Amino acid sequence: MRKLIFSLSLIICVIICGCDVEQQVAKDCEKQYELAVKGGDKIEIAVNASLVAEAYKQANDEANYLKWKAIADAANKAAGL
Repeated sequence: MRKLIFSLSLIICVIICGCDVEQQVAKDCEKQYELAVKGGDKIEIAVNASLVAEAYKQANDEANYLKWKAIADAANKAAGL
């Protein structure tokens, strides 16, 4: 279920960003994560961190995927997910 939500959220991220390039989508998702950190709750932060990780995975950027996967795992733990 969680993967489905993240996949759907990633699709929404792509639509909202209107980006053609996968790396740019990931960068835009990073900006959304930063906004969530500034004003969101723990669940919103966790979801956005996971979106960034998934965006880098879709872009086949292993280094950034692993970095953001670790950030997402920590955020999920902090949110109690």
